[in-house]
Amino acid sequence: MTGPNDGAQPGGPQAVWTYTLDQDPIHTFDDDQKITWMQGRVERMLLVAFRDPKVRVRFNQEPQQPYDLNLGLMTLACCAIEALGRFLHGGSVSNPCKQCGSPREEPGAGKCFRDFICRYVPTYKPLAGPLYGSFRCALAHSFAIRDGGLTHDLGEPFLQGDAKTTPHQIDFDRFIRDVDAGIRNYFDDLRGDSGLRANFLKHWNNDYAFWIRWWKNKEESKG
Repeated sequence: MTGPNDGAQPGGPQAVWTYTLDQDPIHTFDDDQKITWMQGRVERMLLVAFRDPKVRVRFNQEPQQPYDLNLGLMTLACCAIEALGRFLHGGSVSNPCKQCGSPREEPGAGKCFRDFICRYVPTYKPLAGPLYGSFRCALAHSFAIRDGGLTHDLGEPFLQGDAKTTPHQIDFDRFIRDVDAGIRNYFDDLRGDSGLRANFLKHWNNDYAFWIRWWKNKEESKG
């Protein structure tokens, strides 16, 4: 099994990936390299910060915190779950709504988010709906959790509220650790599950189509 740092660029054994689209020649990647590169990109963009105590401000870590990254990291975690849910499904297709004709993505963002939670962060399956609506969407659009909050030392992963007077509570550290583990399990599964692999590659090739064309054009311009 390969890890996120095992992939060297085709340019030679000393050419190490940067995991950026305009620096790494992604148009030359085979399917295995696409998976390995993407895992490394998620590590650099997200998981390193989750694991680094110097970056991640934990509850009660300092008596007077100059800043608080808890809500910011929770927003990033939720966005990552939704994004990986799209890879899980092979992307989305835009179809017109039968009633109004407006474009509608299928599967939608909520389904992508909930399906990734249910499969790879299953401890939170009972809270998958509120995690999307009250945490992910509310944080992204209102910079606040609608009817819940983050806490620490809860003694369990979460406490489910009633959406009326009792808020949902999530143990922040536990959630971040569980999301980290779920992402690693997803990339492990990609290397052995042909269906997951096909969906991942379909979405990868579609989402990074611009950069593939950009790289090819760059090479043609040189030649």
